[in-house]
Amino acid sequence: KYDLKVIYDAAHCFGVKYKGQSIFNYGDASTCSFHATKIFHTGEGGAIFCNSSEFHKSSFYSHNFGHNGPSTFYGVGINGKMSELQAAMGLTILPHMNYIIEERRKVVEFYKENLDFTLIRSIRIRENTIWNYSYFPIVFKNEEILERVIYGLQKNNIYPRRYFYPSLNNLPYVASVKMNVSDAISASVLCLPLYVGLTRVELSLITDLINKLAN
Repeated sequence: KYDLKVIYDAAHCFGVKYKGQSIFNYGDASTCSFHATKIFHTGEGGAIFCNSSEFHKSSFYSHNFGHNGPSTFYGVGINGKMSELQAAMGLTILPHMNYIIEERRKVVEFYKENLDFTLIRSIRIRENTIWNYSYFPIVFKNEEILERVIYGLQKNNIYPRRYFYPSLNNLPYVASVKMNVSDAISASVLCLPLYVGLTRVELSLITDLINKLAN
């Protein structure tokens, strides 16, 4: 028998709730990234949330050299601890999270109100979800349009990101399997700038360019 665990990749889900519960409550464990690109960050690092003390214990010693105290070991482990500087970074950001999420919400609402969704598709958040406004991906009709939009934005010193690309089935170190939906979406999805401090003038330029170039 195998002791199977369901581990959720909740890397970008800080502050997200579904049906009144934190996303981190689902599965046997959930992992959250604190990388600098995430909504809450410590520069680098992350956290794991476990639903049992036994799983928490094994996860903890695995990230701490396998140590059980200063001179004994539970088993094989790595050095996955957070540094004091990383912790200090997180502590400076944590008190401002409500403000950060609210400002990002305003950016997302601007995109929703000003982008032409006859030309693109956008993210749909599941009902009963409290979202953290971590990313705003849009999907174009094809990769040619996406590349045209990226070029036009970059000419104006606007730098979106092609997150979720390429589709993982195309990585050189895995067996290639044709996945039509994933291949099509990954080739045409773009994440728009989303951070505290974006002005309405900047947002208007972004949306005007996308509406023009995606047509």
